[in-house]
Amino acid sequence: MIWDRSAENLKYPEEIRNKTFQETVHKESWIIEGVQYRDWTMESFIRSDLIFVLNPNVFIRDYRIIKRFIKSRTGIESWNYKQSIGNLTKMIVQWNHGYPLSELLEVTNVFQQKRYIVKTRQETLKIIQEHFFKQDLRRG
Repeated sequence: MIWDRSAENLKYPEEIRNKTFQETVHKESWIIEGVQYRDWTMESFIRSDLIFVLNPNVFIRDYRIIKRFIKSRTGIESWNYKQSIGNLTKMIVQWNHGYPLSELLEVTNVFQQKRYIVKTRQETLKIIQEHFFKQDLRRG
């Protein structure tokens, strides 16, 4: 929704981003991934069934960032913007180690009943399965 993949380092204009976002959250089923929790994304929290705050160990996140950096620099994976050592440093130091988790939790605090803080994929899958199992029982 943010990156226009037709060119390097090109973001969509806000109007297009917002229109795409609105179209997405008004579908019957959708998943939005990302760290965006701004005014323009608030409706996704309101309309969602589940909100996952992914919070694996910081060093696991470092490893994944470095791995993605290497894959993008070697051409194994595509990227949205030019990868550089400066970007890598910013991702690790500012975005990962300086990630304002408490700010995100404060923003989503009103959605506590459907917000889950998870460390692993297995935790996430278990919650999803339990959620849909409960829904099936209610319909059933």
